[in-house]
Amino acid sequence: WYAMAEASEEVHIQASFYTEIERISVQNTPFSLPFSATREDLTQLINQLLTGDENEHGTKLDFDFLINGTLLNKTLGQLIESLQILTETVVQIEYIERSPPPSLDNEFPHNDWVSAVHCNDKYILTGSYDNIIQISTHDGELITKCHGHEQAVTSVAWLPESCDSHMFVSSSHDQHAHIWKFDGATGEIKLLYVCKGHSRIIEAITVSPDGEKFCSGGWDKHLKI
Repeated sequence: WYAMAEASEEVHIQASFYTEIERISVQNTPFSLPFSATREDLTQLINQLLTGDENEHGTKLDFDFLINGTLLNKTLGQLIESLQILTETVVQIEYIERSPPPSLDNEFPHNDWVSAVHCNDKYILTGSYDNIIQISTHDGELITKCHGHEQAVTSVAWLPESCDSHMFVSSSHDQHAHIWKFDGATGEIKLLYVCKGHSRIIEAITVSPDGEKFCSGGWDKHLKI
C-alpha cells in the first residue's frame, strides 16, 4: 500500500478508519490514501492491519466502507468530491463486514409479473398479474392456487396469527378486495367476502394488528377501511 502511495503523483487525503464492531476494530490512526483507492484497496489495508495486530481472523474478510453514511462504490476520490469534503480535513471512514449476495433457494413461478408477496410462519402467499393467487410452503412446495380476481392481483396480506393465520385479503385491478379462507389440511381456498367501493384500481392493502379491519388504497385517491 505504501509503495503504491509513494509511486503515485495523484492527490492523497488523510483518513482514519472506525467501526462499531469491536472484534474487527483497528487503531484510529490517520493514513494517506490516494484518490484512486477503491473498496478492494481499503479492504486489503484493513486486513493487513488486522493481521499485523495478530487478530484472531485466520482468513481475509471483505468490507464495505461509508463516509458520512454514503457507501463507497466507486473510487475514494469520486465519493469525496460528490460529498464536497475538503481534502485538508482528516476523513472518517466507517467500515463494516460485507454481506455475501443472496443465493437462490427456491422459486415460485407465475405466468406473469409477481406483484405481491406476504409470508406468515407457515406459508408464502403470492399474487400475480396472471390473476392467480398461490400458496406455497417455505421450502418452495406449491400447495394450491386459485383464480383470485378478474384482473391482475396487486396486493395480498395474511391476517395476524392471533386471529386466524389461514385467512388473507387480496386486491386487484378489478377494483375489488377479497377476503379468503385457506384450509391448510385440504389445500382448499374459499372466497368469503367481496369488498367493493373503489372506482379505480386498488393498489395496496394492509391489515390492522388485531385483524379486525383492513385498509385499501386505490388509484381513485381514496383510502377505505
